[in-house]
Amino acid sequence: MTGLGANLPQDALYPTVFGMADENGTPRRFTITFPAGQLPPVDAFWSITAYDGDSFFVPNPANIYAVGHGIPPVPGPDGSVVFAIQSADPGPAVPQGNWLPIPASGKFSLTLRLYAPKPPAIDGTWQPPALTPVG
Repeated sequence: MTGLGANLPQDALYPTVFGMADENGTPRRFTITFPAGQLPPVDAFWSITAYDGDSFFVPNPANIYAVGHGIPPVPGPDGSVVFAIQSADPGPAVPQGNWLPIPASGKFSLTLRLYAPKPPAIDGTWQPPALTPVG
């Protein structure tokens, strides 16, 4: 069982996606893109957190464990917000709040946390964007 004693949907939602961080030993890169004006609809706050295959935070030298809250993500020129989901630091081309480290290999998961979600998130008319492989 997961989420035993969890919050009601009106209080919090936790959509989760599972993936493989490598392909035959080569680290993979992903993005998550929120179109302009389509950040998670919440009355409190939201974040995306990365976990390794054992459901622990992903150790990384930058000490980044979640995005979306704390350091605000930076939208691109078209207003969309693109998150780089990868083990290696993407460098200065990616704003500080737009990179979420994952393991270099093995299984991982991402959990989107929506606190005080608005009705479109609760009733499913708003859906989180997909985890998209790069390259």
